[in-house]
Amino acid sequence: MVQALTFLLAGLLLPGADSATQHPEGSAERKAEKPSKEAAQDSTGAPSRAFPWELNRTYRFTWLKERKKVGESTFKILEEPAPTGSPSKVIYRSVSQYWYKREGTTLEGSFDTRFTASWRPIRYKLRTLMSGMRNMRALQVQEGEIKDGRLNMTTVHNGDPNTEVRPAPLEAPTDAYLFLNQAFDTWAILATDLLRKPADHDAKVIYPDLNMVYDIHFKFEREEKIDLGSGEAPLCRFYSFSSKEGQFKGKLRMDGRGRLVQYQQADLILYLEG
Repeated sequence: MVQALTFLLAGLLLPGADSATQHPEGSAERKAEKPSKEAAQDSTGAPSRAFPWELNRTYRFTWLKERKKVGESTFKILEEPAPTGSPSKVIYRSVSQYWYKREGTTLEGSFDTRFTASWRPIRYKLRTLMSGMRNMRALQVQEGEIKDGRLNMTTVHNGDPNTEVRPAPLEAPTDAYLFLNQAFDTWAILATDLLRKPADHDAKVIYPDLNMVYDIHFKFEREEKIDLGSGEAPLCRFYSFSSKEGQFKGKLRMDGRGRLVQYQQADLILYLEG
């Protein structure tokens, strides 16, 4: 049941329906942000283009459904020394959390993911808890690591080692990104690294929940001004996306600094609070 409900929410929740080009009602006004002083690094560890998500800073996204807040995601990206023998000097660690409440059911979880200097996944650990009426409670812990071009993962339910599931290793293309259910940081990282220009883009995305690699096409639609509630209406790039397999469809918007600020899948919307 945990996997079934979690999958319904797959796709990243963010703000961005066509009707959501205005700041949603009832949301807090955002404060203007200072430009990031941090920079991502290329495969040698040398500074590359400016990375718009500041390191060691917590970012918050609000989830909306029918213009009502139903959840929240936060994430923070940290820099760590790369292991001895790595091709780069640093790797990145993203720590994120979320909660979602709807119709008597609560989902909450945490994620801890390591990425290479080029933002490809190394390993992750996630913990999700679903609770609801009649003392219903279901816990899932999953760990995965990419080694020798394959993703190896294990999943344990309700802390019982006898429930451990260890599927066959998944071939993981070296250029593939990672998407974990409800881990909005994985979408923010993918979008920032991939959607650098107002043009169409394609990406391979590792999706552990179904032990598959998806091909996703991002179509650049237009540039438009969007009211983000900060007193300004920045010009943003609007993309639609869909997977070749038809599993994922949605819309997203990137601001001029290269950050994902709005995301929509079906009637679930997320937007950046800061």
